[in-house]
Amino acid sequence: MEEDPTKVDATSCYSKLVAAVQDTSKLLIPVKPRLKPANPAADSRVIEQREDLYKAKEQYHLEPTEDNRSTVSEKKDLLKACYTTVEEEILANKIYSIENSADHCDNKKSWDIVYDVKGKKKGNCGLIEGGSAADRLKNWETHFVNLLGQPPPVPDEDVEIPAIHPLQDISTEPFDRDELAEAKKQISEGKAFGDDAIPPEIMKRVDMDVIVLEFCNGALNDGELPEQWKTSIIVPPTKTDNYRGISLTSIVSNIPRSMDSVLRARFLNKEGKGLGNLPPNEDHLEIKPTKKPQDQTASSYC
Repeated sequence: MEEDPTKVDATSCYSKLVAAVQDTSKLLIPVKPRLKPANPAADSRVIEQREDLYKAKEQYHLEPTEDNRSTVSEKKDLLKACYTTVEEEILANKIYSIENSADHCDNKKSWDIVYDVKGKKKGNCGLIEGGSAADRLKNWETHFVNLLGQPPPVPDEDVEIPAIHPLQDISTEPFDRDELAEAKKQISEGKAFGDDAIPPEIMKRVDMDVIVLEFCNGALNDGELPEQWKTSIIVPPTKTDNYRGISLTSIVSNIPRSMDSVLRARFLNKEGKGLGNLPPNEDHLEIKPTKKPQDQTASSYC
């Protein structure tokens, strides 16, 4: 049976979606300027006092009198006092930022400012050993391959596994927009995205429901998954040794995984039960996604 040449696979379609999102983001989202640390020497008041000191020194070199010498000394004291004032203002602003971040439960920002005030620098934690980028990538891949482990040996593959739950008559109709909206509620903004570079804010705020539903229903009915959904960026946390990976997957790929609650809702609605009225001791259907080690790809930018 020959394959339809006009049929486009899910990976190609998803690549076009990724390219469209990236191009649109470059046009509409302004580039956020990199925040530079506050530098008292760059303050306009300090610059003005410094220029006055230079002028007083030049005048003293031309006319080395006692009056010009005292003028240079006064200008130095004024520069020092101005510099101290600017430093105190910067420190007061940092303290206010720490308190404000703590009030808004932004602990990461609070601690970053605390470390900045203390002058604590980041160590070499999380760096991968290796003499070159290729060696570091190879060591990284070897570490996580061993960490993820291998499938357990099965002595008899034909052994019958008893079913925990009986077969349930659950609708397998395509997901609709209402069910997609329920699944999107589980997405949190401000989270790291995967290799496709589609942030959660795009999923929450941009109306791409029709496009996303096509990929979700393709996965449900035909088992067609874009290759981008199977790729994870594994990032080592900042630990000195035995680092364990943080897997960053596609935000869009989490939508079908969140659909298990939709299938469960279909089952409970068929039984005439609400999600909140399910007795705690009653068996119910719960579908959990599984992730195989071979479906994860360690990506690195060395």
